[in-house]
Amino acid sequence: MTAGLVFGLVGGLVGGIRGGLMGGAGGMSEAGLGSGLVAGGGFGLLGGLLFGFLIGRHHACWACMAATDRLSRRGRLPRRLMPFLDDAHRLGLLRTAGPVYQFRHAYLHDHLAATYDPDGE
Repeated sequence: MTAGLVFGLVGGLVGGIRGGLMGGAGGMSEAGLGSGLVAGGGFGLLGGLLFGFLIGRHHACWACMAATDRLSRRGRLPRRLMPFLDDAHRLGLLRTAGPVYQFRHAYLHDHLAATYDPDGE
């Protein structure tokens, strides 16, 4: 995600300043050039920021945060998920396999799956 934001901001800023120079040079006065640079830089930063967030390739972080927040408000996940998973790992209930947590005991997994209520009631 950081790469998308950086590329979007740099590209937007360069494009905005270029547009501001071209627009301000049309007025042929220092006030026109200065206001063109300020307006172009501002629009470039705003456009680059929007481009970096919306069109960038790295949306997994935002999707994970949105899903975690939504599920925690519904009472389906702990509010602070990572400390909860770290505690469960420290207590021996979960194990890590690369970046993924897995249940250490199949019985616990089966018990939680059997008591799962998809309606959340």
